[in-house]
Amino acid sequence: MPPFFRSKRRLIVSSALLLISMATVAFFLRPQAECQAKADKPAATATPPKTNPTASKSGAAVSVRTLALRAERFEMSLPATGTLVPRETVTLVSELSRRLSRIFVEEGQHVQKNALLFELDTSELTAERNRLDVQLELARKSALRQRELVRAQVGTEAEAEVAETQVEELLASRKMLDVTLSKAQIRAPFSGTLGLRKVSVGTWVTSATPLITLSDTSQLKIDFRIPERHASAVKIGSPFKLSVEGQAQAFTGTVLATEPSVDVDSRSLAVRGIVQGLGLVPGTFAKVELPVIVEQALLVPNMAVIPGVAGRSVFVVRDGRARLTRVELGERTPDRIQVLSGVAAGDQVIVSNLLRVQDGTLVSVETAAQ
Repeated sequence: MPPFFRSKRRLIVSSALLLISMATVAFFLRPQAECQAKADKPAATATPPKTNPTASKSGAAVSVRTLALRAERFEMSLPATGTLVPRETVTLVSELSRRLSRIFVEEGQHVQKNALLFELDTSELTAERNRLDVQLELARKSALRQRELVRAQVGTEAEAEVAETQVEELLASRKMLDVTLSKAQIRAPFSGTLGLRKVSVGTWVTSATPLITLSDTSQLKIDFRIPERHASAVKIGSPFKLSVEGQAQAFTGTVLATEPSVDVDSRSLAVRGIVQGLGLVPGTFAKVELPVIVEQALLVPNMAVIPGVAGRSVFVVRDGRARLTRVELGERTPDRIQVLSGVAAGDQVIVSNLLRVQDGTLVSVETAAQ
């Protein structure tokens, strides 16, 4: 037999033996795999019982207590914040551009209204006034002579009038100069306390040069804002309480004025109050509590309000079932909170067993809460 055919024969025989070996191994391993699978399979699978999602709503009624809403007088304190400022404050400047010649006060000094604080150099203005005085004296004499000549029928009435007009012009010029001289003296526009001086003697000052600040701190003002729904409850003269950081003492003030209209952007009303300045420092941050009285308010216990993603709600009993009702809340006290909308007077609000109640749950009302 040729070598080629002998090699081919050996290849076929080897392939057949390999297939027989693989079949034998598979035959012996298959029963063991099946036994292992049966051992791993659980004996029985229990079918979970079907639940009724509405069983809690259609089952036995949940015993609850309710609160019958009624309109009542509600006294509350509106919180607000503001900054204390002096009743009056001003930065003094000179109306003239001149050299500062004299300073009559000290920093931090309390001064009365119209007290002289600073004086500017007026040497050339004084000289000008002296010149006008001389010219005025001469013009008066000239006007008298012209009037005598008219009476003697030597001069004319026109010449006399010209001389008298010159006197009037010189008087007007002197009055203008007197006004300028008065501006060279800088006085206190109101009684108050001086701040830190910004200039020294010899400084050339202008209307843009700050000299010193003057503040009336006998009373302090504070501006704060309240929600628009309470705008009608704020009256001029209404009292309020005020507190500042670092002081345990509580201060009292009164409402001085309010804006005539509500701010359309913040939907709030600007209020200005005034408080006695004893013990308070202008610029201090302050907390305000403004008492407000609402004559017809609906109040529920804090525990009856249920928070949620969509807002706050309460359970109201309607037709023997609990109904989840969205509400808008107002001001609160330690134990009650004002309801602005969502419920009405006479509604029965659930105040107990809230964890067992859902929207639509059948409820049994016990003694109503007071």
